[in-house]
Amino acid sequence: MKKILVACLGNIFYGDDGFGVEVAKELLKKDLLENVTVKDFGIRGVDLAFELAEDYELVILVDTMKVGAKSGSVFVLEPKLDGQNNEEISHDLTPAKALQLAQNLKAKPKKMLLVACKPVNLEFNDEMSEAVKKAVGIAVEKVLEIIGETEAHT
Repeated sequence: MKKILVACLGNIFYGDDGFGVEVAKELLKKDLLENVTVKDFGIRGVDLAFELAEDYELVILVDTMKVGAKSGSVFVLEPKLDGQNNEEISHDLTPAKALQLAQNLKAKPKKMLLVACKPVNLEFNDEMSEAVKKAVGIAVEKVLEIIGETEAHT
């Protein structure tokens, strides 16, 4: 079975930035296969980089991302691993930087995807917007779909 990591990122004290944390909570309630690891990394990018050293077949990052879409929109993309165009992800350690650090540790995830939601508010505030709250369930379904597709190709 292929090792899959679902790495959820976010800061619960900055409104919609808690999106990834909420997705992690919902995924941990699901009956997932033993080869799937779901972790809430919060804002601990260095911990994520070390986790990437565990040689995962697929890494699914879950976070907010500022893009030209309607707030609350959920989308899946494959981050460029050269560090270009990832600056809109909400945290200092972007997926590209985490992967780069992990590669320095000899880790090489075969594939990395980002399941993201466009935030409404990233200001200091412990309450997520209604649009992003609704997006949590959509993101959970997308993550489960990706896991299912990966398992089907085993």
